[in-house]
Amino acid sequence: MTSHVCIVALSNQLPTVQFTAYARKPVDIHSPGLDLLLWLFHPSHDLSGRVIRHLDTLEQLRLAVVCRALFPMVTSHFQVRLEMGLLLPLFSSLTRFIQTYRPSLRYINIRLDCDISEAWLHDVRSIFNAVPKLNHFNLLLRNQAHWPEVAGCLAYLSRPLRELSIYFGLAEFQPHQAYRALAKQHLTDLVLARLGRIQSLNFSTIASTVDTDLILQFLVPFTGLRRLTLYVASPDEELYQTLVSRFSRLTHLALHLGPWKIGVLFEPHLPVFRHLISLGLACGRGPHHFRDLGNLLSTDFPHLEHINIDFDVGYSPLTPSKQLALRRFFGQPWPRITALTLTNQYIADHDMIPELGSLIVQFFPQLRELSLYKFADHAPTYALYQKVQLSLGIINKGSYAAAQSSRVARRPKLS
Repeated sequence: MTSHVCIVALSNQLPTVQFTAYARKPVDIHSPGLDLLLWLFHPSHDLSGRVIRHLDTLEQLRLAVVCRALFPMVTSHFQVRLEMGLLLPLFSSLTRFIQTYRPSLRYINIRLDCDISEAWLHDVRSIFNAVPKLNHFNLLLRNQAHWPEVAGCLAYLSRPLRELSIYFGLAEFQPHQAYRALAKQHLTDLVLARLGRIQSLNFSTIASTVDTDLILQFLVPFTGLRRLTLYVASPDEELYQTLVSRFSRLTHLALHLGPWKIGVLFEPHLPVFRHLISLGLACGRGPHHFRDLGNLLSTDFPHLEHINIDFDVGYSPLTPSKQLALRRFFGQPWPRITALTLTNQYIADHDMIPELGSLIVQFFPQLRELSLYKFADHAPTYALYQKVQLSLGIINKGSYAAAQSSRVARRPKLS
């Protein structure tokens, strides 16, 4: 059972919830409505999360204090969202709330859109100290300089995180020397040790001008990763070499935005990422991007089970060389693949290659989940999807999303 807290730090917003108002003991009552709630939240079935996700923060808090019997069932599924200003002492209220109700919090999301103070950092440390089961920390920053300070708070967790998601967005990036000074000050040996034990990292920046050296500095402490997702607009050779030399033992790798030079990362017959179970790639529009994709060898990925490819095919039919590259990629045995996702960045009026369905049926014998997004909206493409589903015995697994004339995705159900 997973609980969530989302902390949105916006300097121009007032708090929507005062937790201290609910720091009281739940009462004992009996009614038919309560009996229904107790049944819905009983741990013997999986309905609690479905109910909670439709309730806002205030409704969840009110529900938790209805009665003693319902209290632990609700708090163990809390998905609390807070909107708070940095100048208001709500973190203290949140800490008291956690200490009072003891929700089993495993996920915290902080969105930091403005400057931070030492008092704010102190309260974050107090919250981290009060959530012993935290697994996943999600952080959105506007200023890269804030990361070392917030990372320093991780030392107050009772155990290392399993997953960290950090989104810089259109962040302000500091000069190298300034960032190094902040990192030296706040990333103590204990913090570095905690970062080194994180197994899953999701890193995102859509700024095309970010210096790769700053990304590399950020990645340095993460020595124990098994899962890595990168959203980087302009990857360069230095980043490629770092991925190859330092992260070769990843089991899950997803590379978005880009475009990425697939041939540099996955040189045929010289496999580096042999431990991959899941691979996600953004394939650019250029002929060399398709060529590099076509040169990938399934034998270089002996454990691969999931493939997710985001194509940039444009609005025009593919050239013969690009079609040949796709035939090479799909026309080789992928004996362990169980899930395949293919996405067009643009809603196309044409198929990539006419025989795609036949190749998937022939060379992906273990496929159990197929998802096609933004493919051509006509009968042959949907027939392709149905052919793969029926030939491989897939029932209601995966999705087919095609473009209508209004370019709104639809997902027809299979009969």
